[in-house]
Amino acid sequence: MRRYSVRLLTMLCVMLCVGGLNGCNKSAKNQTSEEVVVQSQTVQVQTTEQSSESNNEGGNDMELTQEYVCSEFGISESEFEGVDFDHFVDYYGLTYENIHNEMVAYLLQEYKKNNGEIEFYDYKYMYNSDKDAVLTLDNQNSISIVFFAQIEDDLKSFWIFDFEKGIKIIGTGTENVIHKDSIVATLTPEHKEQILELFEKYDVYTWYENREELNSGDWYLSVKFQDGTIALVSGSTKDSGVDFDGLLSEITDIGE
Repeated sequence: MRRYSVRLLTMLCVMLCVGGLNGCNKSAKNQTSEEVVVQSQTVQVQTTEQSSESNNEGGNDMELTQEYVCSEFGISESEFEGVDFDHFVDYYGLTYENIHNEMVAYLLQEYKKNNGEIEFYDYKYMYNSDKDAVLTLDNQNSISIVFFAQIEDDLKSFWIFDFEKGIKIIGTGTENVIHKDSIVATLTPEHKEQILELFEKYDVYTWYENREELNSGDWYLSVKFQDGTIALVSGSTKDSGVDFDGLLSEITDIGE
C-alpha cells in the first residue's frame, strides 16, 4: 500500500511538472506572439508616419523652389540663369497645386523673351472650381481675384479684378488668355471693398447657394481665395432672382 501511494505521488508530481512546463511554454509563445504583434504595429505606425511626412513634402505650406521645378519638369538649372525665380513664380501665380497644369518650360521661355515683362495673362484656371467651394460673408474678405465672363453672340467678354497683381483687366476672345494691353486700371483695397458691397447689394451669396438650380452657360462669376481655392457660379440672364446684368453694369466701373 505504501509503495502504491509513493508511486501515485510520484506520478502526480511528474504530471504537474509536465503541465507546468507546457504552461510556461505556452505563456512564452503567447508572450513572444504578443511582442511580435506590438513590434509589427509599431513598424506600421512608423511607416505610416514616414509616408505621411513624405507625402507632405512639397505640400501646401511650402513654397516652390527652383530645384523642385527643374526636377519635376526636366528643366536644366542653367535655364534659370539670370531669372528672378521668386518673381517668375509670383507673376504666373504658380503653386504646388496648379503648377502641373502649366507648361512651365514655355512660360519660362516667354518670361525670358520679354525680360520679365508678361505679355499675356492666363486666367483659364478660374474655371477649375472646387465643387464644394462657395462664396459667403465669412470668406469674402479672403478673395484675391474676381472674374466675370459673359457670352454674347458667341463672343466672350471678361472683367477681371486681380488683387494679387493689383490690376484690372477687360478683354474679349474665345480663351481666357489676355494681352497685357487689356490692363485698364491699377487696383487698391478700396476697390475690393466696393466689390464686396455690390456682392451684398445683389445678394450674390444666394447665387452660390442655389447654383444647382441655375441654367449655366451665359455668364460666369468666379472668385479665387487666398488659399488658392476657386468658387464658381454660372447661369443665364433669364434665371429668376439673379440680376447679373445689374451687378455687371455697376461693377465694371470700379477702378476707372
